[in-house]
Amino acid sequence: MPGAEVVEVGERRAQIGVPPCVKLWFQRRLPPPTTFVLPDEFFRHGVVQVSLEFFVYHYLFAAGKALGRLPDDHRLVVIGTPDQLRRCKRILEVSLHGFSAEEMRSWDRLSEEDIRFLRLNRAWFSPKRAGFEAPPGRASQAPLG
Repeated sequence: MPGAEVVEVGERRAQIGVPPCVKLWFQRRLPPPTTFVLPDEFFRHGVVQVSLEFFVYHYLFAAGKALGRLPDDHRLVVIGTPDQLRRCKRILEVSLHGFSAEEMRSWDRLSEEDIRFLRLNRAWFSPKRAGFEAPPGRASQAPLG
């Protein structure tokens, strides 16, 4: 896979580099790895090289960790330097939760109405609980900060 190498030891598989390639695993009819080594470069030739969110979604929902289908001690492991892990965490935060209202205000391009609209939509589309049911009135009660 461009931007990634795969290391297999017995039945364990680790992927070095995390470009957006989760679909390639499915095309090969193989389960994606659950151990990842972050690359030195987070962007290469305009392509994000740390697209861990796709593997996280698969692990939590398709493989079923969030739904109790994997043992408690089964983990998704990410290996990197403290700076790489900090940067990866920030990418995941934005991918999963969007930008905060304060960040959007700092851009000086969005009205308060636009910010409120974006935050309410983010709250509505984020996973609420197993089964993905939104509690009645949830989106209208979402925090705006």
